[in-house]
Amino acid sequence: MMLPSPFSKVLETTKELPEAIQDELAKQLLEDIETEIKWQENFSKPQNA
Repeated sequence: MMLPSPFSKVLETTKELPEAIQDELAKQLLEDIETEIKWQENFSKPQNA
């Protein structure tokens, strides 16, 4: 039996919450993802000596 991914577990658990809380969690997650992408982009750039 294959276990669900952590992200799948989050989505399943979130479905049980009220829509307003789902929306707030989605907003927070998107902000975190955008921040992570910016960090990765900044750290992937070559450093000036």
